[in-house]
Amino acid sequence: GLPRLKPRPRLSGGGASGTGVDVRSGNPGEVNIVDVAGYIAGQGRTLVGVSFAYRYVVGFSGNAGAPGPKFALQLVDQAAGEGGGESVHTLFQSPEAGCTPSWDRATGGSPTNYSAPVAVQEWCNAGPLRGERQSLRLVFTNGRRNIHLAGAVSGCDLGITLVFEPHAGSAQAGDK
Repeated sequence: GLPRLKPRPRLSGGGASGTGVDVRSGNPGEVNIVDVAGYIAGQGRTLVGVSFAYRYVVGFSGNAGAPGPKFALQLVDQAAGEGGGESVHTLFQSPEAGCTPSWDRATGGSPTNYSAPVAVQEWCNAGPLRGERQSLRLVFTNGRRNIHLAGAVSGCDLGITLVFEPHAGSAQAGDK
């Protein structure tokens, strides 16, 4: 839910933020990162799939034209120690959003005028993961408009499920 989503601050102002009911991607023209709290113990494993569901509403919808807002879900594989570096795996890239559904009353919208739920199930091949810890983040690229992202039912619970190849010797078809 919302408490697990941690927008990174911007020194220049603006930036993504939690609104209490969704995550606002920031202002037009910005690229912002929202970290998903918690770490994943995936060292030595391969991530083979991700699923989640979301709804969205578009702000600044009077700013017609391309590019529109979009977001990516990324897995960050973080190496240990200073200067260890990180590898970033994009697990999902949303399509660019148009001007609807609109948040803005001036264009006939409403802050609760979310899209129908969008179910995502993506197969991937990220790994084997080498870092001591992994984490997830959302990267918003706003273009001429912004986007408010919510869970499929209510609030910001995207219901993210990761599917890994089984551990060696594991009897399960896929660990989650």
